[in-house]
Amino acid sequence: MKKKILIIGGGFAGCAMAHQLNDKKYDITLVDKNNSLGAGVRTSFYGGHPYTFGPRHFLTFNKKVFNYLNKIVPMRLCGDHQFLTYVESDNEFYNYPLHYDDVKKMPDKKKIFKELNKKKKYFLKIQKILRTTG
Repeated sequence: MKKKILIIGGGFAGCAMAHQLNDKKYDITLVDKNNSLGAGVRTSFYGGHPYTFGPRHFLTFNKKVFNYLNKIVPMRLCGDHQFLTYVESDNEFYNYPLHYDDVKKMPDKKKIFKELNKKKKYFLKIQKILRTTG
């Protein structure tokens, strides 16, 4: 008997999970509140013209993840771009996605590190999962 899996949400993550689990071992049901999959990633047609919505960039240093997604949806490398985010309260730009080393530059770094240390056990658990699956 096949194991049953219910995936709630047909956005990027839900579709990727369904794709990863798509083999004969599982009976997969994917549900979404919308009439089409993809959530914010979609192409709609108005007046016969396509309008594409969705993420503008997918950022990862993990080549395995990039190659997997690139097989499904051709992607552009953005290695020659610098991605920054502006934190108004700091009046400062930081890397995007935010890197742990950026926290060291922040005015409220002590408070942030205190909060991060509270979650350290959780983060280590997530990191372990990512190492075993990624």
